[in-house]
Amino acid sequence: MIAFFYLFSFSALAFNQLSLTEELYQEVKSLKEKFPNQKAKAKPFYDDDLKKIIIEDKKNRVSNDFKTNSFFKARTSFWIDVYSRFSSEQVLIHNKKDLSILYDIQDYSFIKSDNLVLKSYVQNDYATENVRSFKKALQNVDNEELHQIRIQTGQRGSILKSFKRSIPYLSFLEHYLGYFEIPEEILALAIVESNFQTDSVSRTGATGLWQIMSLTAKAIMPLNDSIDSRLNPYISTIAAFHLLKQNYRILKRWDLAVTAYHSGTRHLLQAIREIKGSHEVSLENIFKYYESDYHGFASRNYYTEFLALAYLIDYKDLIWGIKKNHLGKNAIKFYVSKCPLKPFLFFRKYGEHLSKFNQHLLDRTQRYQPGLLLVSNKELPKSKYYLLSDEQLRRNFPINYQKFIKNSKCQ
Repeated sequence: MIAFFYLFSFSALAFNQLSLTEELYQEVKSLKEKFPNQKAKAKPFYDDDLKKIIIEDKKNRVSNDFKTNSFFKARTSFWIDVYSRFSSEQVLIHNKKDLSILYDIQDYSFIKSDNLVLKSYVQNDYATENVRSFKKALQNVDNEELHQIRIQTGQRGSILKSFKRSIPYLSFLEHYLGYFEIPEEILALAIVESNFQTDSVSRTGATGLWQIMSLTAKAIMPLNDSIDSRLNPYISTIAAFHLLKQNYRILKRWDLAVTAYHSGTRHLLQAIREIKGSHEVSLENIFKYYESDYHGFASRNYYTEFLALAYLIDYKDLIWGIKKNHLGKNAIKFYVSKCPLKPFLFFRKYGEHLSKFNQHLLDRTQRYQPGLLLVSNKELPKSKYYLLSDEQLRRNFPINYQKFIKNSKCQ
């Protein structure tokens, strides 16, 4: 999972002395001398009136499955601020236990440098210094609250880039969202998980647009030394939609299905068993009445990060001026090869552009056996390639698509 929050808990001095080379340390020192800490106040990119329209869904754009309620509203509101109202040059000092408590919002745009890494070091140092000063000023606050103080960097620019990265895939995504009967807001998961980067790999090995772990991937899509379907945004999307629908069939609610995508269904089913009978089954009531180690900061915020992004998807025209244009018909098709093939010869024959649709093929020179799953935006000959129907895609995980050529011959 791509983390959208950055916690600055290190000491500025220790950070400089232990983590930087001498050359970089001197560059940081020089930049700090040139731009001393100003403790400037940050201003949001849009006003509270527009924020109210979004968080209260005044234009009724958000599907009923994801309407926020009073329990999730403060956290969702906080992440809307982070993702759309403040940039990476701005930081929010807040209470990590109660996200409605916002102590200060600071602006570091006064630090001028073309070297973004160098600039980030200086910003991190200043943020740490400011939090330290802020804590000292809170003489009448109990120790527990001091431990809850956290810094969050704005992510407006990052989210805008994610939306732009999604544009080439939208006609494909919206076609299969409809076919799988999945709410459109689910697209926010791809931003939460990978920032819509198709080649993203996490520290734990989760890979691709939908950040699927290898153990899960091997059960649902082709994955071996020469194929990694997680790197193919089209194949991995079909697989992710299967996982989400499976979660929904098991858990009966989309708030639980989304949460299970992050943490799995097992502990949610345990939670349901414990609260069922005394409370209505919902994610809100699981958080309220079920004690679990899964309810740390990241887990408690996963769903509201998703909700915030879902709302921003539905209101991106008002925030960034991104209008929902007519996307046209989906041109992406899935095929299973009936014949052995080498990717470089396949691309040479049918178009080198097809390589961008088949990033899951890790070795262009290898001779792959029949049953290879391929993606194309052009028609391939029926004699050599079996065209999968939408119904076959919906009823079967990608790992099982090769069964459709069982009685086929290479011609």
